Amino acid sequence: MMSHPDSALAGSAIETASAEYLCARVAALLSVEGNPHHAAMRSQGPLQGFLVQATASPMVNRIVGDLRAAPAALTELLAWFKSHGCMPAIPLIVHNRRPAATEIFGQHKFQRLNGWTHLQFGSAIDATLPPAPSPAVEVEEVTAASIDTFATIHAEAFRTPPAGQPVNRASFAGLLSGDSAKGFIARVDGTAVAGAIVYFANNGVAYLATAATRRAARSRGCHSALIVCRIAAARERGCQFVAATATPNSQSRRNLERFGLTTSHMQTLYRATS
Repeated sequence: MMSHPDSALAGSAIETASAEYLCARVAALLSVEGNPHHAAMRSQGPLQGFLVQATASPMVNRIVGDLRAAPAALTELLAWFKSHGCMPAIPLIVHNRRPAATEIFGQHKFQRLNGWTHLQFGSAIDATLPPAPSPAVEVEEVTAASIDTFATIHAEAFRTPPAGQPVNRASFAGLLSGDSAKGFIARVDGTAVAGAIVYFANNGVAYLATAATRRAARSRGCHSALIVCRIAAARERGCQFVAATATPNSQSRRNLERFGLTTSHMQTLYRATS
């Protein structure tokens, strides 16, 4: 567990937990016999790269770490991605809330990806204020028997292209088969309509990841109910902090703030153009 001088959660700790979660999803794909989705991982100095050739999704094709501290390692990883026919996304912290259209790191130029700017939230777990969820929402833990239901909800909510759906299903199944994460499904009137994951990062942060609700069931309290159960799971696990991601003007952001999570920083994804 990590130790902090106060209740504030450092932005670097949130980024570390988020990157570890995505890396764990790729590691789950690597564990599938025969590696049918062509996943790969590589560390280069202080940077970590992970990719999945079966999908171009920026979620599982990334380079994470401090780029400014390792320009040579960045060049090596970019070449590694190119050799696999993949293009990595680069998550950068935005300090002034106005992400630049381009960024330069050493000899490389990066272009901001539209639609991939999010706020990162965090809180000491003892500072969270979980209100009672809607009594109309029932929540259950994801099992081997319900992983397909979870994956279907996720695909519908995020409009995942057909090529990416088997990748996500396999990564969720592998991730949730271990003890580093728990998945939950929310039901309304007996119908499964939402799902979410909490990932227990090695730095003591419980990362509230991958919340998805079918459009027809939104504004029914499902997201709030899933926040409640994931915070409860984090408490049971002994985590010190919780963190999450949401788009700036979303209901998800407002729900997280209702639970006491506060904005740490903005994160934007970039992609190398040279």
